[in-house]
Amino acid sequence: MRPKQTLVNSFRIAFSGLFHGLLKERNSKIQLTVAAVTLTVSIILGVSKLEMLVIVTACFFVIILELINTSIEKLLDVLYPNHHPEIGLVKDIMSGVVLLGALLSVVIGVIVLYQPAIEFIQRVLK
Repeated sequence: MRPKQTLVNSFRIAFSGLFHGLLKERNSKIQLTVAAVTLTVSIILGVSKLEMLVIVTACFFVIILELINTSIEKLLDVLYPNHHPEIGLVKDIMSGVVLLGALLSVVIGVIVLYQPAIEFIQRVLK
């Protein structure tokens, strides 16, 4: 039986896994960069608190999906080190899930940021 973890140690383990997933994986780095740019643009455009909440939620949603995808892929790579068509299909489906999440995030970004972007451009051009 495994010894009981302290709360501090549980958080340390969770943050370690989170930082590894976010900072060591190529796709997670891309998602973080896109999120940072989107949030910066949202601040510059002065979106409302509610709109910012929607943007932040969309960004987190995509990053969470990416971390789940990465975790499943790593697990499957350990369980099935040799190529297996069904495992490849599971990985493809998970990649599709992340793609859908990213597309949803883009749609949300366009809906929320379109009008503030147009207004910002009009102010700059005057």
